[in-house]
Amino acid sequence: MAFVKDVALDIGHHFWLGMPQKATSDAVLHCDECDGGPKHAVKRAAALPPLQPGRTRVVCLSDTHERHECIRVPDGDLLVHCGDLLTISRHFSTGYAERKLRRFVRWLAAQPHREKVWIAGNHDAVVEALGCDRVREICAGRCTYVQDEAVQVCGLRLVGSPYSRGTSKNEAFQHGAARRLAALRAIGRCDVLLTH
Repeated sequence: MAFVKDVALDIGHHFWLGMPQKATSDAVLHCDECDGGPKHAVKRAAALPPLQPGRTRVVCLSDTHERHECIRVPDGDLLVHCGDLLTISRHFSTGYAERKLRRFVRWLAAQPHREKVWIAGNHDAVVEALGCDRVREICAGRCTYVQDEAVQVCGLRLVGSPYSRGTSKNEAFQHGAARRLAALRAIGRCDVLLTH
């Protein structure tokens, strides 16, 4: 019976969001830290400078809400996803939402980037329900899940936390602010901070 409810909710979500469409734009926000400071510009992915030895291109995504397969992801060394990979997973049974999570992990692992790292967001209730160890089992050897900690990837020290502050009914990881922020401060130096 739970599966029937899950499928009905999923169909409702598709109507609410609209049917997924393939990306029609390859525009990306590009930040380059050369010539004395950071420079930001919107560019076409094809117009990005080529990957250069000795430099690391970090490609950042967030809030894809199960539309990740519709995104044209630019080439890079490190792909990071900063949460809300799912859509309102609090509505679904844990088993059904875990299948959605597994699909996301397969998609992320299939990307050509040398390393892939992700954190959860407030829509990713199944990640909170499964717990860090179980999520890491799902990711094993394919991508790296980070939760209130630091990892060393592509020569960079990344610190990630799924914590976000807000009033959404999708409140995964929106509790324990003092504890989470204290843990992040204790980590110290980082090159890239991932938060939702």
